[in-house]
Amino acid sequence: MARLLVPIQLDALVVRDPGTHWALTRLDTPRPAAKVNRRQQLVPDPFQELPGGRQPGVYLHWALPDGLTHATTNPDGSQHFPAVPDSWLVVRLSGSTRSGPRNVRAWLIPDVNAQTPAVIDPLSGAPLPPSGPVPAQLLTAAGPGDLAWAAYYDNVEGRLALHDDLAGVAAGPISYLVCGWYRNPAVDPAHAISAADSAARLAGLGWSYPAGQLPGNNGFPDGCLLHGYAVAIGWPDQHWPGDGGTLGTEVDLRPDPTKITASIGETVAEALATLT
Repeated sequence: MARLLVPIQLDALVVRDPGTHWALTRLDTPRPAAKVNRRQQLVPDPFQELPGGRQPGVYLHWALPDGLTHATTNPDGSQHFPAVPDSWLVVRLSGSTRSGPRNVRAWLIPDVNAQTPAVIDPLSGAPLPPSGPVPAQLLTAAGPGDLAWAAYYDNVEGRLALHDDLAGVAAGPISYLVCGWYRNPAVDPAHAISAADSAARLAGLGWSYPAGQLPGNNGFPDGCLLHGYAVAIGWPDQHWPGDGGTLGTEVDLRPDPTKITASIGETVAEALATLT
């Protein structure tokens, strides 16, 4: 068995001050009504503040690769998105890098459709938490119907995001590794039955690998493993002994308030048009 390693972007937001203000971005949960087509507002009203703010710790949020965010057109004209990996593992390394073994803590999301992250001991050999039943409709990048759904942490917490409160961690540096995979090979977009099938699937996903990189006698990968990492995170401050004064330096990505221009319209296109 050979899996194709697919890199993903892992963002780590470090919150040290619980008094910081945050915007409300989470979409409401759709409320289906039997035999009734009714418009529902899922996007929160603008300029709303997140109730309760954010507690200290690290907020991990990983992005799906482009291959899973592009839809294909079915013969009937409908759009189809690949399923999101249903199992995810998050591993944290903490403690001094100079003496002794580092501390390991891990979380498993055994079923992304059920939002049930569980703390596990990856070194104990204990049985892993069971996954839930296969849902009637698999989770995709479109979520409840908004292509930007997975781009917001609060929409995907427990699925494609995790909050680590860093309880018991006295000092950094801290590093994280995130891996995602499919329990059912039938829904793995990289699962193939022949070299030609594999080549077609990977071309459609925009994925590739150097020739001769597969282990053993595997002629083509029969699945994928998504992975991303974040390293050199300082705690409780940005730096730690031995970082040279630069490794833990964080960049504030918030825009300058004096350079922000806002526009309002009945639609996104109308609001955008006023800025151009």
